[in-house]
Amino acid sequence: MRRETAIMLAVFCGICIGMQPVVNSMLGQVTNPRLAAFHSLATSAFIMFMVVLFSGDIRFYSNTFNARPVYLIGGFLGIVIVLSSIYIVPAIGPAKMAGIFVAVQLATSAIIGHFGLLGVGKNPMNLTKAAGITLMMVGVRLLLK
Repeated sequence: MRRETAIMLAVFCGICIGMQPVVNSMLGQVTNPRLAAFHSLATSAFIMFMVVLFSGDIRFYSNTFNARPVYLIGGFLGIVIVLSSIYIVPAIGPAKMAGIFVAVQLATSAIIGHFGLLGVGKNPMNLTKAAGITLMMVGVRLLLK
C-alpha cells in the first residue's frame, strides 16, 4: 500500500473510531447496551464472513488455530471495547472517552514495542516518545476538567 493511501485510510479509520461508540451508544438507548454491542459485533462478523467467503480466504481459516493462543483474544478485546464504550459515552461524552482511549492506547503500544511483547519487534522507548506520551496524558487531564 502506498504511504499516501495508508494515511488516507488511517484518517478514514479515525473517523470511524470516533463515530462507532456514539452510534452504538445511541442504539443502546433505543434497545439496551448489550443488544447494541451484540448488533455491532454481529454485523461486523457477518460482513467479515462475507468478505473472506467471497475472496476465497475462508479455505485458510483453519490456519488461525496454529497461532499462539494469545493472538485469538482479539474478539474478546473487541467486545470489551464496544460494550464499554456504549456505557462510557453517555457518562463522560465521546471526546473524553476518545482522549482516554488514545492516550492509553499509545502508552500500551509503546510498552509493547519497547519490550517486544506479543511477538512484535522491539522498538525501544526514548525521551521523545516518553515526552509525547506525557503530553498526551496531560491533554487527557485537560479534557477531563
